[in-house]
Amino acid sequence: MPLEYFLNEQSDEIVTFKTGVDSPKDEKDESFNLLILTLLSCLIAPFGLFIVPFILKVKKKSTHAKLILIACLFSMTINLFVVYSVVGDYLGFGTVSIEYEE
Repeated sequence: MPLEYFLNEQSDEIVTFKTGVDSPKDEKDESFNLLILTLLSCLIAPFGLFIVPFILKVKKKSTHAKLILIACLFSMTINLFVVYSVVGDYLGFGTVSIEYEE
């Protein structure tokens, strides 16, 4: 084996060891997209209830997993509150009617 081949092989191993990643560098991290999607799911209440579980399933591969988890919990809380208030208005939760007898 030529010396240059050996040096290139060692260099690749060192880079892999330092970064801890074997994948090529053209793969992009989707954490920013997941974070934007999570925060946009706050705007449309039923959408957030369905999309947050899928985001939580995908986030394990991203670099900002804790930040995405916090944003998902925030989004889910807002969505549950909005859905509860809409259903409550429709069904009349908390509405009290008083009749006065004369």
